[in-house]
Amino acid sequence: MRDLVRVRAASGEDLREKRQQLLSFLLRPGRVFSGRKNWRPVHARWLAAQKFDHPAQ
Repeated sequence: MRDLVRVRAASGEDLREKRQQLLSFLLRPGRVFSGRKNWRPVHARWLAAQKFDHPAQ
């Protein structure tokens, strides 16, 4: 049981870190979501609509 609790905690921490990295990446070129809350369906649609000039981005 302890292993499951640790895995769950680690995955939650990893998710928060990856979300922060994504928002930081979008902030560099000045792309900021103007909606109410991040990580909701509207935000997901906004993320999917983002297009960049360079393929690596």
